[in-house]
Amino acid sequence: MNSLLLSFVLSTSVGSEPVRLDAATIEKLGQVAIQAARDGDLKTIQEYLKEKLPVDVKSPRGDSLLILAAYHGHSEIVELLASQSGIKIDEVNKM
Repeated sequence: MNSLLLSFVLSTSVGSEPVRLDAATIEKLGQVAIQAARDGDLKTIQEYLKEKLPVDVKSPRGDSLLILAAYHGHSEIVELLASQSGIKIDEVNKM
């Protein structure tokens, strides 16, 4: 379901111009990515990264996508995230 929502939002366009996402929409898509990292939803994470959305989004606890994927044992997502430019592999959460 997350993947479908992400695909819909990112593919919506007006004429030939893609829709520009406002900060609130980007934040909501970040929340979708956070849940996808928890759930092991590789397809949604791939779509999120393909659209060059921020890799440094965090949950309210301060968990990054990488922390969540690693904590929940989703090694494919960990490998994908670790290969991204700008990813910080030494971050810690607020706990």
